[in-house]
Order: sequence, then structure tokens, then C-alpha cells
Amino acid sequence: MIKKVWFDARSTSRPFVTGWERYVTELALGFKFNSEIHTEYLHSSSKINLIYSDLFFSSKSKNFKVAHFPTYPSFFKSQATNQIITIHDLSLWKLPKDSSFLGANYYKFLFKKSILQCDAIIVPSQTVKNEIIEYFNIKENKVFVIRHGNSLPQGKKLVVNKPYFLSIGTVEPRKNLDFYSEAIRSSGLENKFDFIHVGRRGWAELPRNFKYIRAHSDQQLADLIFNSHCVVVPSKYEGFGLTMLEAHGQKKSVILSNDSALLELKEKSDLVFNLKSIDTLIDCMIQATKQKNELTNHEMFNVKKYNWKKSISDHINLYKEFYE
Repeated sequence: MIKKVWFDARSTSRPFVTGWERYVTELALGFKFNSEIHTEYLHSSSKINLIYSDLFFSSKSKNFKVAHFPTYPSFFKSQATNQIITIHDLSLWKLPKDSSFLGANYYKFLFKKSILQCDAIIVPSQTVKNEIIEYFNIKENKVFVIRHGNSLPQGKKLVVNKPYFLSIGTVEPRKNLDFYSEAIRSSGLENKFDFIHVGRRGWAELPRNFKYIRAHSDQQLADLIFNSHCVVVPSKYEGFGLTMLEAHGQKKSVILSNDSALLELKEKSDLVFNLKSIDTLIDCMIQATKQKNELTNHEMFNVKKYNWKKSISDHINLYKEFYE
């Protein structure tokens, strides 16, 4: 059978796993036995090779009916190919000063070009869909919301010497860890709790009152979530809320900022603070020390609606709209 869809899996070559890499990895696994989808890998983790690949990966997609760029933008578009891109968030536009050097000076230009030239845009939340329509004057029927899933295994009960709050994500300004750090200092909780952060080192400094851990497997990450007292997501801005979904998957409630995309995943047991008020975050942290911080069975039923099997199926159905 002639393969009709070309899928860019460059993100799987990266030596770390953030939400974007997990998204591409899960899709690539889901497409593995689909005879109509060709998955293209890059067998190098070098940044230079990654940037260079922007040119030849766009070229490789030109002989297919559909090409999907799920992380990195396309350098150009073949007229014979229907091009689909995934836009995870608009942080390069909404928080330009918090972006990496490559993001602000290279990828921002390519993303805008891809957004305007492509045939369809996949986004993980209604928030990002609304933002793209507003920022780029894109027609609503060109943007499709397909949410992520949770692939972490069930966490195992471990002996914990000291209860801890857990935060997860790349150490970058957008994650708002300095704000959270100040709340920790002002809360008076440091003697009773540890504050652990898991994630890759990015382009910001991790405040000293965090204990840094790098999870080396999904099981280790699941165990850290499962054994935490509470998970905190203090981000200024997100396109989705994968950390929330992963915490919910371990039946943990979350302290989250009032960012729009995070609120889309909020369950009743979660606690919300106002990004403009550090006191509201402190109040949430103190409240969390007085309760069990677990989701109800009804809430867990809602959480299970977000799964990679459905996400993969939704992607395939969208591809078919462009080649059948």
C-alpha cells in the first residue's frame, strides 16, 4: 500500500522528555502499525543537526498527500501536499521575554510562516485555538482541538522521610518558579515539607529552596507524583496542562494558577490561585496541608476521558479528511 501520510518524529531524538517530546513519542507509537503513515526519524540529538534538518525534512514530505509537523515548524510547503502543524502554545508571542534565544530569534519566524501557509492546525486546548484565531486572523474551521493523554504507569507506594510538594517542568521563566519560591519562603512550611522540582534544566535558575530531581523513567516520575503530598503547577502560561493530567492520573489534586488552559482541566478537588496575588498561592498551599489532596471517583472518571488512544484516533481521522 502506498503511504499517504508523512509524520515528523524528530522530537523523539531529543535526550530529554518534555510534554512536546511525549506527544510525538505517543503518536509515533500509535502509528507504528498503520500502513498509511510513514514516520520519519532524526537519529541525532545535536542542536545543529536539528536546525539543519528543518530544510531537508520539509523536502522529504513533498511526495505525500499529507504531512504533519507535530513539534517543529515546516520550512516550506509543497503545493501538492496538505500540510498540518501542531501549535502547542503561543508563548513566543505572549511571553517573548521568557523565551529561549532560539525560540525568540529563529522558531518564532518559522512558526508564523507555518501557521499562515498550512492547511490545518492542531492545538491541545480551546485556549490555544482561540488565541491563534485572534493573533493570526485564522478561520475557525482551520484549527482543530485534539487533547493529549496520560501514559504514566501507576505509581508505587514508597517510604517518604519527609512529606513534599512536587512541581514538574523545564526550568524556564514561564514556569513561574521564582514566584512559587517566594510563596514557599512566606508560607512557613519549609520545616515541615520539602519542595521538589522535576524536569530538565532550561534557561532559568532553579531557586535554592527547591530540591532538584531528574526522573530517569516514567515509573520514577509516576512514583514521585503518587507519593507527593500535593502537585503544584504555578505556570504563568500553558497551552495544555499535561502535568495536571499526569497528577490526576495518580488521583492527586493540584494547586494550579488561573491560566486559561490549565482551568480547562480543573477538577473540583483542585485549588486555584491568582497569578497576580502571591497570597492566594500561599493560602492554597496552607489549605493543601490540611487535606488529603485526592480526586473523587467521579473526578477520576472525567480524567480517564483524556487518553492517547483517543488522541491518536482523532489525529488519524483528521489526516483522512485531507487524503480521502
